[in-house]
Amino acid sequence: MRQEWYNAFYSLDLPQLDYLEADWFFSTNGDKLIYKKHQLRKLTLLKQDNPAAFQQTRREEYDVVTRELGGIASVSGIAEVSTPEGRTRISFIECWIKIKGSWKLQFQSFEASED
Repeated sequence: MRQEWYNAFYSLDLPQLDYLEADWFFSTNGDKLIYKKHQLRKLTLLKQDNPAAFQQTRREEYDVVTRELGGIASVSGIAEVSTPEGRTRISFIECWIKIKGSWKLQFQSFEASED
């Protein structure tokens, strides 16, 4: 499911993102908090302006740890995100919840990481 979420995000597949995220989804980078409704609206505007915005973005993950307890899972690790403008290394954590047999992303948090 994680790979499906990232594929949907980087391809700006908004219906798929909407499906894969819990209604109460939010994301934070340590400074800003963005809720699902606002995230989808911003991505809709980005897609209208530049449908290929993330086409050259690549993400590699390291030291990924997944812990599952019943219908809740947490995933943490380090990711290196490469764009034509450069590379960014981030630490991340995600929380997933199983709702009616399907995994949904509840939240994700990420911050720049030291090299």
